[in-house]
Amino acid sequence: MIVDINKQRVTSDLVELYILIVNGTSLYFTTYHQSVQFRDYTSPYTNRTYNPIPIEFSGFEHKSDGAYARPRIVFANVLTTFKDAIGISNDGLVGAKIIRRRTLQSNLTTNPPIELPIQSFIIDRVESENALAVSFELTTAFDLAGVTIPNRIIVPNTCPWYYQGAASDRTGEKIGGCTFKEASNNAVTAYFDTKNNWLSSLGDGSFTTYAGSATKDSLYKVSATVTRNETNGTTTSQTRSLYYQALVNYSGAITASKFRLVRLYTSHSGATTYYTYADARYNDCVLYDNKIWSVTKTHSGQTPSITSGYWQRVDVCGKKLSSCAIRFRAKNNGSVVSVDLDNTKELPYGGFPAARRYGR
Repeated sequence: MIVDINKQRVTSDLVELYILIVNGTSLYFTTYHQSVQFRDYTSPYTNRTYNPIPIEFSGFEHKSDGAYARPRIVFANVLTTFKDAIGISNDGLVGAKIIRRRTLQSNLTTNPPIELPIQSFIIDRVESENALAVSFELTTAFDLAGVTIPNRIIVPNTCPWYYQGAASDRTGEKIGGCTFKEASNNAVTAYFDTKNNWLSSLGDGSFTTYAGSATKDSLYKVSATVTRNETNGTTTSQTRSLYYQALVNYSGAITASKFRLVRLYTSHSGATTYYTYADARYNDCVLYDNKIWSVTKTHSGQTPSITSGYWQRVDVCGKKLSSCAIRFRAKNNGSVVSVDLDNTKELPYGGFPAARRYGR
């Protein structure tokens, strides 16, 4: 390969491959114009598929003295491409590992892999983010400048742990101190989104059309004509409902202080068409792999995952004490998850000091 790239005329394309390791899960991207397969860098007998996304990498240099280089990597984020691919907020990537691999297109099928030296970096901070791109500043594992003690910075009223990182049903490495188990807590099955809205498997028939008066914990719906995005790129008008649960006994118009939004989900089916709407609150939601996913593009046949451009996970934590409480202290009121919390249940927040030592 060294001989090839030192020729006056290189006849094979340079292919850049990036591995982003998030919460123990590896995501594979390439700057090449199409998906490519390349052997895994730790297990050469395993092929990995790298999906194309515009990436700009700059600021790296080799030198024997002075400060370590702090490169910059920019991911295209038009139509939230990058956010949809990773499934978490950009801030949640701080501390994640990025591995950069480079090879020639002609070497993609070699065994063992033939490539330039692998480069490994840690995301140090979010440099900038907008509708077009998100930029990260990288550092090496050896560059400890700016590291503080204690290493985990405590922010008032904000949970520092990876959501479900230490749950008992988590496969692979345990990360952080959040022990909340997906879909099951104190015998209460309850899903919530970042705003603590309830995600429910109840059907439309469990909700009563709202007539101006509400009883605490009761379920209501309000119908409206909304614009639905079709599979062929056109739009149609559809009658859909928004669903609510009353937080208090109340008479008057529906407001966020008196009601919480309820989003309904069904079990995922590869044969079903799932629709998006001009108002994303109406987008279809499904249960898959013990997680709730909201459709981001009208389609059928696409399996939910954090690397899919058709789905995004919605049962994620808002990183507040209230988010922690609503999950660990959830209680049932018949078939309904009550708006009240079971305050007899322990809230294992672990903000400071931590009860146990957790590694990454």
